[in-house]
Amino acid sequence: MRQQLVEKSVEPAERPGNGANGFRDSVITETGLRVRISEAFVEELKLETLAEWCRELWNAALLEDRERRSPDELHIGRGSVFRCALPSGRCVVLRLCRRGGMIRSVTRYRFARKLGESWEAVRPFAELSVLEELTRLGLRVPKPVAAAVVPGGLGRTYRGFVATEEVPASVNLLRRLAELRGRPGGGTRARELCFDAGRQAGAMLAAGIFHADLHLGNILVAEEDLTYLIDFDKSCRFPPQQMNRYRERLVRRWKKSVRKHRVRYPDALLAADEGFLKGLELGVGSSRGVAKQ
Repeated sequence: MRQQLVEKSVEPAERPGNGANGFRDSVITETGLRVRISEAFVEELKLETLAEWCRELWNAALLEDRERRSPDELHIGRGSVFRCALPSGRCVVLRLCRRGGMIRSVTRYRFARKLGESWEAVRPFAELSVLEELTRLGLRVPKPVAAAVVPGGLGRTYRGFVATEEVPASVNLLRRLAELRGRPGGGTRARELCFDAGRQAGAMLAAGIFHADLHLGNILVAEEDLTYLIDFDKSCRFPPQQMNRYRERLVRRWKKSVRKHRVRYPDALLAADEGFLKGLELGVGSSRGVAKQ
């Protein structure tokens, strides 16, 4: 019965093919849920499925019981992250947007819309747009699948969800560096991995996009030791004349992450830091995205 009600309450905001940047926008009027789905996934990811995923993830987040999490759950970045399977067998990673820093003690999941800000510009939809652009440029990032926003507070606040295609057989960079610790040639391999990650980050900056929280946990290492940048929440675009400013901000965040873990993995992280910074400079010097190979 609930599924039938949801199906009746779906009102497409735009016709297929007319969504912004290859996305289809819809609103579920029963809940006010605003959804944006990539045209590449719209045939198999139904609105009611995405709405149910959002409900389940939200309920799980409210429990705040990390010891009872599903074994399929990933632990990446600030938010709760779950794997969900599509009918085709492709796996989607669904993440609830979650605040970091001191403000999380006041409001953990709720965000406020800026004065005059349209729904299209809120953080989940903006992240989806950035991922679409980086994918088009050839950078290694998760493929954008969908984003959803649950309005609240008379439309002035919202909760957000972002879904991306899973990067298969991957671990975060910190875990990969821990695996290399003490192995013959581990320092060299760590340097190569972080050089690759730095090159991706530099190409991202060259495209005029800034990752606000690029640390060792927000870089995945997949098969063949290819690195992927993830978690583009709070990412933003910047004009070319501000390149140095945003490059310095990115480097400061990276080095903070390295310092945090250097006591446990001194050799690997020293090599990693050198490799990342060299790769970053090479990537910044490029005028186009980094090829996937």
